[in-house]
Amino acid sequence: MPAPSMIDAANGLLARLGLAGRRANLASPRPGPAERIDWVDYAKGLSILLVVQYHATLGITEHIGYESWSSGFASFCYTFRMPLFFIVAGLFLARTIDQDWRTYLDRKVVHFAYFYALWVTIKFILKGPQIAEGSLVVWLTEYAFAFVQPFGPLWFIYLLGVFFLATRLLRGVPAPILWIGAAVLHIAGIETGSVVVDQFCSRYVFFLSGYMLAGGVFATARHGAAQPMHAALALAGFLALNGAMLATGAHKLPGATLALGLIGALAFVAVLAALAERGRASFLGYCGARSLPIYLAFFVPMAATRIIGEKLLGQTPVAAEVLGLVVPLAAVIGALVMYWVLPRLGLGFLFERPAWARLAGSTTPRGQSRQAAVGRSRPGLPSAS
Repeated sequence: MPAPSMIDAANGLLARLGLAGRRANLASPRPGPAERIDWVDYAKGLSILLVVQYHATLGITEHIGYESWSSGFASFCYTFRMPLFFIVAGLFLARTIDQDWRTYLDRKVVHFAYFYALWVTIKFILKGPQIAEGSLVVWLTEYAFAFVQPFGPLWFIYLLGVFFLATRLLRGVPAPILWIGAAVLHIAGIETGSVVVDQFCSRYVFFLSGYMLAGGVFATARHGAAQPMHAALALAGFLALNGAMLATGAHKLPGATLALGLIGALAFVAVLAALAERGRASFLGYCGARSLPIYLAFFVPMAATRIIGEKLLGQTPVAAEVLGLVVPLAAVIGALVMYWVLPRLGLGFLFERPAWARLAGSTTPRGQSRQAAVGRSRPGLPSAS
C-alpha cells in the first residue's frame, strides 16, 4: 500500500511538527467537484500575474534594450514566483492519485499534453518567419523538437504532466526519501541544457511539497484567515529576508532558494487566505479561476502591445519604464478578452479540451457543456479534480 504509506508518513511528520492544525489530514479540506477554495484561486491568480509580468519584462528588455523597475521587480520575485505556482499545483493530488490509470492519465497527462500541443502549434504558426529562417525544413525540425524541448513559457504546461506522471509512478518510494531526493536535485543546480531535465530537477520539490504537505499548507491558510495581522507580519518578514538575501547574494548558498521558496509560498498563502476571507483583492481570485486561458494566450496581446509601444515611444529608458506597467496589464486583459470572445466564435477548443481529445473509457465526463467540462465552472491551472 505505497500511497497510504506516503500520505501517512507526511501527515505524521506534520503532526509531530505541530503543523497539521486540528486534523492531520493531508488533503484537508477536500472540496467536492463543484466547489472552489477562494484562497487557492487567489494564489493561482497572484502566480499567473507574476509569471506574465516576468515574461513581459524579458521581452521589453530584449527589444527595447533597457532595464526598468519591472526588471528589478521580476528579479525580486524569482525566489517565490514558481515555487508558489507549483506548490498550489500539487495541493489536491492526494484525492486523485488513486484513480484508475486511464482516468488519471486522461486528467493529469493528456489534459496538459493537449493544450501544449495545440498552443505550441499556434505559436509556431504565428512566429513562422522568425523561426523558419526562410526554410520549411527548419520550421518542421524546430516544431518537432518543441515536443522534446518545451518551447517558451509553455514549459510549465509540459512539466505539469511530467510531474503528475512521475509522482504516480514513484508512489512506492517512502515519502521522506522521495522529498529529500527532490530537494537534493534542486540544491544541486543541475544544468544539462534540457528544459525538461533542468526544470524537473529545479521545480519538482515544490510540486511534491504541495502534495505531501498539503495539510500544513491548509493549516497555514486557516491561521492566516483567522489572524490577518500574523499573516501580514510573516509576509513582511519574508519580503525583508528575501530582499536582504538577494542583495547580498546569500540566495546562492546551498538550499537557500529551497528555503525561500517554501517560506515565501507559505507566507503568501497566509496573506492570500486573509484577503480571500474578507473579500479583498478579488481580482486575484478572478484571474486564478481563469489561470489556464491567461497562461495559454497572454503572449499574443503581450507581443502586440510591446510592438505598438515600441513604435510609439521608441527604444528609450522612458519606453521601458512605461511598458513595464502597460504590457503585463494588456497581456492579462487581452488573454481574458480572448477567453470571452473566441469560444463564442466557435473556437472554444482553444481553452476547453474537446471530447475527441479524451481517453476513451476514462471516467471524465464527455460531451458536456463548457461550464461542466472545466469542473468548477472555470479553467484554472491545474485542474484540482
